Amino acid sequence: MNDFTKEELKLIRTGMRCVVTFVAVKDDYITANNLLDKIQAMIDNYCEHIWTDGGGTHIHCAKCHIEGGKR
Repeated sequence: MNDFTKEELKLIRTGMRCVVTFVAVKDDYITANNLLDKIQAMIDNYCEHIWTDGGGTHIHCAKCHIEGGKR
């Protein structure tokens, strides 16, 4: 399950761009930039899951095939 909507992730990314710019003169620039890359990857891989029945009592997403746990 996604903890954030795609729109929320884009808002976080926008805020992180400001942080990366702000810390560019500090030692944490690489860490902040890596976090920005992770957020971008979350946006790129975002899926509006469509849950369907899997085997037994399990469900999975028909789009990305991630396991959704048990019903």
